[in-house]
Amino acid sequence: MCNTKLKLSKILGTTKRKLTHSKPVQTCTGMIVNLKCPVLQENKVQAKLPDVNAALVKWRMSADDSYKNGDPERAIIAIANMNALLPSFPKQEGGKSYKVEVSTERYNELRLEKRTIECKQCNEQNLLNYVKQYEVRVDWAEEILSNKKTKRMWVCIKCEKGNRFSLDDVTVESVGEPYYFKVMPAPPIRQGGIRGRMTFLRDFEKWYSIAMQEMESQIGIYRTEYAQQGGELVEMEIESAS
Repeated sequence: MCNTKLKLSKILGTTKRKLTHSKPVQTCTGMIVNLKCPVLQENKVQAKLPDVNAALVKWRMSADDSYKNGDPERAIIAIANMNALLPSFPKQEGGKSYKVEVSTERYNELRLEKRTIECKQCNEQNLLNYVKQYEVRVDWAEEILSNKKTKRMWVCIKCEKGNRFSLDDVTVESVGEPYYFKVMPAPPIRQGGIRGRMTFLRDFEKWYSIAMQEMESQIGIYRTEYAQQGGELVEMEIESAS
């Protein structure tokens, strides 16, 4: 009696080929091994989407209904469940994450205007908030011309050389609309009292519009990548008889 853990390579031979037909194989123990071909390994994005799509639709409808019916807490839960359904793969599988980060601090930081100042020595763009600024005394001739005793200077982060501060060197960049950050602020928390309730509802209205747009953006990316990879199935070689 042979070992039931006998490898397929020993059952079928040692020559490699890609199977093109389904082929039932009987081992020496009478066990039937049905080898379907081609053997396919679906991309993880493709495998997961059909499983989560129905649940995403369900929770999206729940969020929309809750918002329309004046049930903020239920809408918040629905959006949290939508985010939980989006996959996040470990580093060994590519590290791709479709989830929306929940961070009020990071969202507000991304929404701020970006102010940079150009170094005249190396042309590097420095974030204005992070450069060191200081005052130096000017010579008598410049003092007479400018009617100022000091001038403002700043130090480039890259080359560490001093530059005279001028608003002409400052560039202000603002984020256009629509723009999605893959980040949303934390949902508001209801406080006690009439004023607390009014503040909560106002904050919820603002939060809901941001959260739903960020979620829809990530779901759209997830579905687009699924559609692009839908036909890319990887054939696996197994050992078979020649």
